[in-house]
Amino acid sequence: MCVPKHNRQQEVAAHLQQAQALLQAGQVVEAAGIYEAILQRTPRHAEAHRQFAMLLQAAGRPDKSLPHLQQAVALQPAQHVYHFQLGNLLLALQSEAAAERAYRQALALRPQDIPTRSNLAISLLEQQKYTEAEAVLNEALKQQPETMQLWHNLGDVYARQGKAAEAEAAYRRAVALQPLSTESWRNLFALKTEMPHDAPEIAQLQSLLQTPSLPESVQTDLHFLLGEVYHKSGQYDRAFPHYQQGNDLMAQRGQYQYAQQEAYVETLCRSTIPSPSVQEEAGYAAPIFIVGMPRSGKTLVEKMLAAHPDVQAGGELRVMKWMIAALPEFTRGQRYPEALAMLDDHAIRKLREQYFTARQDHLGKCSARYITDTLPYNYLYLGLIGVLFPEARVIHVTRDPLDTCLQNYFTRFVQGSHHTYRLEELGRYYCLYHRVVEHWQKIWPGEMVTVDYAALLQVRDTTLEKLLDSLNLEKTKLNKALLPELHTREAGCARPYANQLKDLQNSLP
Repeated sequence: MCVPKHNRQQEVAAHLQQAQALLQAGQVVEAAGIYEAILQRTPRHAEAHRQFAMLLQAAGRPDKSLPHLQQAVALQPAQHVYHFQLGNLLLALQSEAAAERAYRQALALRPQDIPTRSNLAISLLEQQKYTEAEAVLNEALKQQPETMQLWHNLGDVYARQGKAAEAEAAYRRAVALQPLSTESWRNLFALKTEMPHDAPEIAQLQSLLQTPSLPESVQTDLHFLLGEVYHKSGQYDRAFPHYQQGNDLMAQRGQYQYAQQEAYVETLCRSTIPSPSVQEEAGYAAPIFIVGMPRSGKTLVEKMLAAHPDVQAGGELRVMKWMIAALPEFTRGQRYPEALAMLDDHAIRKLREQYFTARQDHLGKCSARYITDTLPYNYLYLGLIGVLFPEARVIHVTRDPLDTCLQNYFTRFVQGSHHTYRLEELGRYYCLYHRVVEHWQKIWPGEMVTVDYAALLQVRDTTLEKLLDSLNLEKTKLNKALLPELHTREAGCARPYANQLKDLQNSLP
């Protein structure tokens, strides 16, 4: 018996509503099952593809989300929101050139849409198309000069180019329009290494903290911002309580699962590492994985290496994280690190291809010999990295443990850093990190190059020359004019907080 078309449409609409209700109730697996069932029966239903794509992205699988959103666009190319959301997804996947194309298609359908113009500028910024990004934002500002996000993004464009004065003016315009735009405040303060004792921002932020019915997330941001202003103005006794209050608020959102992390590290250190026979392919720049704790100096090392013409800075590439999530597809459902023992040459070739393809989507074609990757927590994935990339180089950046932990405690991480909310938990996490690195150094003795952050600040040229030698890079090609400015005051940053850090210091290796 044939079911009338309008009845099928009503049935699908009802199922979509059911899936949305399940999502709102936090039943993600059940909602995913409904979307899969809808698409099995009606594979050309664009809205089902779009909604399922959003679910997959929110679940941390943007790579799985992409084909569904692309299909939604192909089925209904006149839908502005489909192109816009595709651009957002491609940005999350670090495929900025493709994101730019999606946003331009969205603008063709809705030329005056400000969010689309704003995100188009971000895609251009990430491709280092600074002039185009400025032009897009300035044109949008002519239309809507009171839009905070446009000024914020313009500040980002200026800051990326090292135009500090212009960036500061743009960020100040953003916070004038929307005083509780804490991200604009944060980027504004990032431009400054020191601030005066009587910085006017202190009174402004203290006043904002008294705003009635202030959301907890904004309270958290303001405490971290006040901590930063007091720290940069040398008022350490006033800085620490604000950092502490900010972290206390963050801790209410989720606790660090130390036992779970410890068990993961135990499994990691017992994992079997296969010896693949896959040969490296020509035409791809070898990766340099720069690992270490967050705030240990990885970005500084990357910037220094990028002053050499044979090295391209890749930044925090998210590809390894996605590949870890994708491993069960190649290992009959087994997850990392147990999955390492089940990788065969076919899986290794496919994973290598995925990495290099995703990296090229983000950075474009590259003629350099090396491309860096500084994603935080890559040190946990060195087992997989060693299997997939025998040609890769690994640089481990170390910093004084107390300075490193304090800088983590003082940083307002967006997500995934529950161990930073309590000093005692930071100490325990650092010990686990230290154990993992020591494990890899035993597995591959002499393969990991160690760079000391303090030495880099104190004897930059000597330390950098040794690093270039270890990578077989010709020292005479280094363009010293491109080397980043060093801020030696960052060394020993924990000293003013000695009284507050006694227990942490005693717990560190």
